[in-house]
Amino acid sequence: MNQAAMAAQPWSRRTWWGVVLVLLALQLLLLVWFSARGSLTQRQTASAPQLQFAGPVAVTNLLALTDPTLFAQGHPNGFSGASWMKIPVPEYQPPEWSEPPRLLTLNAQQLGADFRRFVQTNQPFTLAFTAKPPPRLTEPEIEAAPPVTSVPSALLIQDELAARKLQFAPPLPPQEAADLLTNSVVQVFVNGDGNVFSPVLLASSGKPDADVQALTLAREVRFEPLPRTNANQAYLSLTPGILIFEWQTVPPAPTNAPSRP
Repeated sequence: MNQAAMAAQPWSRRTWWGVVLVLLALQLLLLVWFSARGSLTQRQTASAPQLQFAGPVAVTNLLALTDPTLFAQGHPNGFSGASWMKIPVPEYQPPEWSEPPRLLTLNAQQLGADFRRFVQTNQPFTLAFTAKPPPRLTEPEIEAAPPVTSVPSALLIQDELAARKLQFAPPLPPQEAADLLTNSVVQVFVNGDGNVFSPVLLASSGKPDADVQALTLAREVRFEPLPRTNANQAYLSLTPGILIFEWQTVPPAPTNAPSRP
C-alpha cells in the first residue's frame, strides 16, 4: 500500500474518539488553570457627593431665588429690601391727660325756651273748606276710522316688461291696515314662455304681510310667450321688468264691539 492510498483512507472510529478525548482534556486543563488564579480585588471608588436636607432658613433662601421679581423690581429679599422696604413701624404713645374733666352746666331757666319761641312765631291757622261743583260726565272720545281707499288694488308693469302683453294677472285683495299703505315694488325676470322668475322686493309698502303676498302673486303672473323661430335669440333670453302692486287699504275689523246702552 502506497502513501496516496493511506492518505485517502478515512479516520476510524477509534481515531475520532481519541481526538474528542484529547480536546476535552485540554478544555478541562484550561478551566482549572484559569480558576486557580487569585480573586479579583475590589476597586475602591473616590468619595461620592452626599445629599442632606437643608434647614428651614436655607430652604427659604433657595425659594426666594426662583422669584422672577427678585431683581426686576423692588423685593423685600433683594439687596435694597433691608434699607427702604422694611421700614420699622413707629410706636404711638398718647400723652397722659392730667386736666380734670369739666362738665357743662345746665341752666334750668332756659328749659323750653326754644319751644316757646316756636309757638310765638308760628300761629295756628284754620282749615277752610270750599264747596266744589259736582263732576260732569264726559263722553269718551272715539277715534275716527281711517279713510278707505275706493280704488281697488291694481298691478302696474314698467321697464322692458311693459312691451310684452299680459296674459294672466291674479286678483289683488285689499289690505287691512290702520294707515294708508304705499306700493310694493317687485323686480322680476320673464323667460320666453312668459313665466316669472326671481322676484325681488325693491320697495316695501309698510306692511310685511302685504310684501310677502306681493312676492307670491308675482310668481303667478303670466305673459304671452314669444314666437319660436330659429333666428330669434330673444326667446332664450330673460326680460327684466318691475311689477308695482298698488294696494287698496281698508280699516281692520274691530276686535271688541261696543256694548249697547
